[in-house]
Amino acid sequence: MPSATKGYYRFLILTFNSLALVGCYYCYDIPSTIQGILQAPLSCNESNITECTEGFGLNSVQYNQLYAISSFSCGVSVLIAGYLVDRCGNVVGLIMFSVFAVIGTLIFAISALFKGALLMFPGMLIGRLFFGSAYGSTSVIANRMTAFWFKDKEIALAFGFVISSWRAAGCLNFFLSKSFANDFGVIWTLWFGTLLVCISFLAAIVSSALEIHGKKQLPIIDYKLVTFRLLDVVKLSPLYWLTSASLALNFSIIYAFIADSSEFIRIKYNYAADSTAPSYYTGTVYLVATFLSPIIGMLIDQIGRRCLLGVFSSIGSILVFCMFAFTHFHPLIGTILLGIIVGITGTALWSCLPLVVPEAILGTAMGVSTCIVMLSISSCNMIVGEILQDQEQNEKRWKLVMIFLLGLSVVYLIINILTYIIDIKKGGVLNTTKKKTKKSRPSSETQDALFTNTENEGIPLIH
Repeated sequence: MPSATKGYYRFLILTFNSLALVGCYYCYDIPSTIQGILQAPLSCNESNITECTEGFGLNSVQYNQLYAISSFSCGVSVLIAGYLVDRCGNVVGLIMFSVFAVIGTLIFAISALFKGALLMFPGMLIGRLFFGSAYGSTSVIANRMTAFWFKDKEIALAFGFVISSWRAAGCLNFFLSKSFANDFGVIWTLWFGTLLVCISFLAAIVSSALEIHGKKQLPIIDYKLVTFRLLDVVKLSPLYWLTSASLALNFSIIYAFIADSSEFIRIKYNYAADSTAPSYYTGTVYLVATFLSPIIGMLIDQIGRRCLLGVFSSIGSILVFCMFAFTHFHPLIGTILLGIIVGITGTALWSCLPLVVPEAILGTAMGVSTCIVMLSISSCNMIVGEILQDQEQNEKRWKLVMIFLLGLSVVYLIINILTYIIDIKKGGVLNTTKKKTKKSRPSSETQDALFTNTENEGIPLIH
């Protein structure tokens, strides 16, 4: 095994850490790429539409429930996952939730075999329930591992690399799954996704082995001995809560759009039901973010300015949904701009959390943040489903969805401006570079004293 003291070791862990979630990020948006098939009637005899594609007969509410239930289960499980890894370590959580991901995708793929039966949709929901619990939890653990191995180093670049690999998986789904489903059928498409999740499980095992081997060679503070309560998280600084709110609004806007965007683009821009162009345009969001995230990460490590980037991204979000709601510009313009926004905000905002949260409770804090994000996404998916209920073919309904996302973008801008103002008053901790962070971080002995507490004191928190 290589030496953990070498610089390349952390990048080796980063590589397998990223691969451990590729399957999850590929499978998360599979329903979006095959939305038309999922919502098509079970039999063309049941439809009055001239050009009919036989599908699974889901209505708009049922379809959005597939996203809502995975977001909800994710929001609940990440609280457990964050606390678990702070107490038991990353390896236990990563392996356990990777197994849940395999179980969830298996159940979803098997349920599709019962097309038209009463068991089909409940089985799909159960599969997405298991999958959602793994999707967010493994993300929290991967982010915690990244923060540990890259603290005081290229932390924004590392987060950018991780996010880039995950977006690449989502991009692969949008560019591949619809064509694959047209050629081989939905069932084989779902089994291919399950195979990728199994491969990611193997990567999680390798990442865990590297983590165990590496930490044996490094002097590490044993935070398992620190006494803290889950409620201690409420004592975290306002910057932590504003960053969490900003993450929640950003991902709610993006994911709510991604979930229905293929069908939105098909209807508004008059594409055929079997056209792959809407999925390709949606996949452009992830494609742009894939290449942009590492670049943004390197830039942030050198110049900081995380809050300012958040303000610019929220302004861009407002422009995008104004375009989709009130104009007929080519959809590729909007999806490219959204890809730039995703590339900026994912890297900038997630890398803020290790700067305002003590390492001893970083897993718990990231779990709470992810919980807020996923519950927000779940709520948005349900609202979008209600707006489109029984009238998904009506372009006016889609316009209402875009206006709803536009309203969220305005709130997102207000939160980012408020974060920027407070951060300036606090000394600009979120706008710092890696060099300034390293100079200002206390030594290991100081941190050890900082995180040692009594039962009644609670854990000292960074403000």
